[in-house]
Amino acid sequence: MKKISLFIISLFFLPGYSFAGNLNIYVSILPQKYFAEKIGMDKIKANVMVLPGHSPATYNPKPSQMAELAKAEIYFSIGVPFEKKWLSKLSKNFKNLAIIDSGHGIKKREIDEKSLDFHHGHEHEADHDEHHHGFYDPHIWMSPVNAIKIARNMLTAIVDKDPENKDFYILNYENFVKECASLDSKLIKLSNGILNKKVFVFHPSWGYFMDDYGLIQIPVEYQGKEQSPKYLSKLIAYAEKNGIKTLLVQPQFPSSSVKVMEKTLNLKVFKADPLAYDWSDNLIS
Repeated sequence: MKKISLFIISLFFLPGYSFAGNLNIYVSILPQKYFAEKIGMDKIKANVMVLPGHSPATYNPKPSQMAELAKAEIYFSIGVPFEKKWLSKLSKNFKNLAIIDSGHGIKKREIDEKSLDFHHGHEHEADHDEHHHGFYDPHIWMSPVNAIKIARNMLTAIVDKDPENKDFYILNYENFVKECASLDSKLIKLSNGILNKKVFVFHPSWGYFMDDYGLIQIPVEYQGKEQSPKYLSKLIAYAEKNGIKTLLVQPQFPSSSVKVMEKTLNLKVFKADPLAYDWSDNLIS
């Protein structure tokens, strides 16, 4: 009897164990966790793959995360780069894991080299053949309109796994839609008051957000590569001509270029993390 009691007590300390029978899911990035928890609340356990401070471009799952995935029922992908390498491995190794594209049905922005200011100069001719077809911007969660679609895809998959709580999940989803609508209205009012619509960004991760609110992002780096002194001098001249005073920097991409531009142009540098968990307040700030 004593051994049985000790065994039951030990269950409370097992990673991922739940007496409530919560639906165990995995997501790629923290904003997805925010969306999933808005829908599932206490009836799901949401785990995130890309840990804070890491980049979804180069992330490699930890052994402990792979062990947790064995217990998960759904994996929600979103199109970030590391998934290209890992999703096929997850599908092969975890036969009972449903891998769902949470970005299904969302039209991706195509970022072509020629669409980025200055990125088609002579310093890029050597690798022009590699990039001239462009690539798709994965940062779809940066738009409240897209967030509703992402949440809808999550809702469908969660209800499929737990139909008994369908009404609970649908009600939560409808409340989240209202939250997104309210957020969109606030962002429209805020953006209407911005006179200079052009903003320097270290990494071009704000395209969907800026498209929605009439802003223009001008990236300092492109495809993870810092730029040449020649390119930076062009940026400096462009900023002076257009009166740009703002630079958005995210913590995953430290850069010496930021310090140069901040000092030379007296820019207001704001740290803004597209991967932050508190998605709604993050977009407002």
